[in-house]
Amino acid sequence: IVDQIRFMAPNLNDDSAPLNLIITSYADDKLIINQYSQDFYTDEVRVHLYFGNSDGTALVRETRNLTMGMTDALPLAIMKALIAGPEGEDLTSLIPQGTLVKDVFIKDNVCYVDLSAEFQKNHLGGEKGELLTIYSIVNSLQNVSGVRYVQFLIEGERVEYYKSYVKLDGFLSGDFSLVQ
Repeated sequence: IVDQIRFMAPNLNDDSAPLNLIITSYADDKLIINQYSQDFYTDEVRVHLYFGNSDGTALVRETRNLTMGMTDALPLAIMKALIAGPEGEDLTSLIPQGTLVKDVFIKDNVCYVDLSAEFQKNHLGGEKGELLTIYSIVNSLQNVSGVRYVQFLIEGERVEYYKSYVKLDGFLSGDFSLVQ
């Protein structure tokens, strides 16, 4: 239920800065105490990200290793990687310019992705374009253990349609028929 507890107390070794302890709880009930608010453990996680092909007609899978700290959330790292774009030369990012990730969290096997208004406003539209953009995200988030569905939010609110064609008011599961 609680992901993180932060304790602030006077630092006995240095009167000018308070001691900052972060206690992080993980799904398997392990607690990690980190007094420096920094990741002291990193690992690489192999994920499959989906980007557009060169002519904008299909998704293409790009396998990538993401470097994760112990406090990093995989869904957020995946979203940042999608926004940053592909490493492959013949691939294109499908996330509209200016899109920001407001929040990403998982509850009851649903990954909620809250994006800024630019995600909707700056998209060029068209049925195929909308499908590819949405399923670029949904298919990529299927990498996360326990995620069965994705629910999109724009500025914290559910919207009925992405632009004109793709319904976003319900839970979406992966569609790999769009992958080349």
